[in-house]
Amino acid sequence: MSNWITVTRPDGMTCSMKVYDTPSKFGIDNGCISKMEIRSAGGWLYNYDRGLDFDELDKQPEAQQFFNTLIAVAN
Repeated sequence: MSNWITVTRPDGMTCSMKVYDTPSKFGIDNGCISKMEIRSAGGWLYNYDRGLDFDELDKQPEAQQFFNTLIAVAN
């Protein structure tokens, strides 16, 4: 079973994330998402791979909103 979920917005922004059934110390805020990447046409905006690699969500307010929505639903 694959735990990968990909979400694509109408504007082309995408998020791929690995989500588990139970929270983990490796998850975002100790939650269920252990890996997440958000990309737009301009490139990478966020990457988390069992720890934060980089966060440039503040460059696009809609990206921050996208992230917040995904965390609320999946984490």
